[in-house]
Amino acid sequence: MILVSDSHVEFKGLDGGRGWTIAQNVLLVIWVVAAATTMYPALGKAIGLRGTFFSSYAADLANPPWIYIMLRRGRNSLARFVAQSPASAALSIFAVGAISEICQKVWPGFINGAFDPADIAAYGLGLLMCYVIESRTVLSSAR
Repeated sequence: MILVSDSHVEFKGLDGGRGWTIAQNVLLVIWVVAAATTMYPALGKAIGLRGTFFSSYAADLANPPWIYIMLRRGRNSLARFVAQSPASAALSIFAVGAISEICQKVWPGFINGAFDPADIAAYGLGLLMCYVIESRTVLSSAR
């Protein structure tokens, strides 16, 4: 169940919110390692992650769900506005990611990177998992 107070939204589904906190921390570590191995190729090569699935898609899979959790926890007014529901949070994050990815193809150089439709699929997969987990948690706790 999600408890709404005037200051933020709290997850109460997975272990009273503990599961979401663990997920948030694990996703952050994955994202930081993936970003570091991309920005510093020598680091990625040294730890054996350069040119792997991890270096290509881990950040795309981990960052949108991390943002989802942060927005759904609603620590500021923008988050409370954008993430009023699981669907609005997932859709808004997906839209920003998809638009930035499409901009890489339509306006090269406007946003650094190379267009990859698999990135868009990764954004969607990670957000879909958050949406489904939260929706099922809310439904099961309402019974």
